[in-house]
Amino acid sequence: MTLLQHHLLALGLIGFTTLSLGVFVLLNGFRRKLNRLFAAYMFLVAWWSLWEISTQFASERSSALFRFHMEYFGVCFIPTLFYHGIVSLTEIRRRSELVSSYTISFIFVLLIAILWHPLIFIDVIPIAHLLYWPKAGPLYISFISFFVVVVIRTLQTLFQMSRSVLSPLKRAQLRLLLISSAFGENCIKMAAKL
Repeated sequence: MTLLQHHLLALGLIGFTTLSLGVFVLLNGFRRKLNRLFAAYMFLVAWWSLWEISTQFASERSSALFRFHMEYFGVCFIPTLFYHGIVSLTEIRRRSELVSSYTISFIFVLLIAILWHPLIFIDVIPIAHLLYWPKAGPLYISFISFFVVVVIRTLQTLFQMSRSVLSPLKRAQLRLLLISSAFGENCIKMAAKL
């Protein structure tokens, strides 16, 4: 298998798995807010991976650039929904942080996916084994910074709650979620770099 085929296979597995998990969770408790948040998070990860796959099959540069912009309709909300789900799970009230995170996500959707701001994505270029990869503009670092800060804040929240909760079972569940979330975020980043 070529590196491109490995990349596409990894993205396909991520897309299939997260889509399946989202549907499974919704079918087993649509009325629960936490289930809807988790499913939405899973659907956004699937959205990212499936658009990422489709981009590599674009017939021309302009089509690939369009697909990358469409991908960010979902990508911009991935860290925010991850944070919202964990805050809901741990029953912590952080309304101002959630509102701020959703607002920033909306701003990035506006800049990246709707307005196609040229200082975020300049163009697409071939890189390594990939036919198309977005060439980041000078403002793209602001999106990456936002993404990283929200994910770190989410993992920090999980870590703090796993240390402070009294129930041994709940503590073990939160620690397992912390480890799997940190592992999952790193796997997704590695799949994107394959």
